[in-house]
Amino acid sequence: MSPNSVNPAGQLEAVLLRLRGDFLAELPERCNRLEQAVLALEGGQGAEAAYEELFRNVHSLKGTGGTFGLQTITTICHQFESFLSDSHSRYTQAFGSAALAYVDLLRQVGDLAAATASPDFTAVEAALERLRTTLLRSRARCSSPSLRPACAAFISSLWRTCRCRSAWSTTASRPWTGSCINPSNC
Repeated sequence: MSPNSVNPAGQLEAVLLRLRGDFLAELPERCNRLEQAVLALEGGQGAEAAYEELFRNVHSLKGTGGTFGLQTITTICHQFESFLSDSHSRYTQAFGSAALAYVDLLRQVGDLAAATASPDFTAVEAALERLRTTLLRSRARCSSPSLRPACAAFISSLWRTCRCRSAWSTTASRPWTGSCINPSNC
């Protein structure tokens, strides 16, 4: 009798773990594609095609994350899909800031999940809730065209509120896309 026939559940678990590892290894590239689609939308280049690609990729990540037990990815993508549906055809700087914030959260989940077998997503989940709350508040404020620049600044400021500023990592070209590199101190 072969070892596989004795423990088919163990064999299935090993296959799922390998596939989960493959998914996590591909996640940075998937996030890069999401980011490129967001930037294409902001630039107005093929907006409809970029929107469809972005939505399809987010939806795919939502399902795949759930398949591999990464519920935080599923939750982020669910909120990202809702945001995309609500923002369809309104690709402003505020849209780009928020969409890139979702992508950054997905990157953080991937980094944490790849680093340990039992990752703690508490900081990511808290950041997701702050983003959701910010977007709900800004939806009411951004209904007036004169307030839209302030809304973009407000969304951008969300990502600069880390309490341990010395550990903040960002880029000059996209200051809204930073993350705390030491979330346990925040």
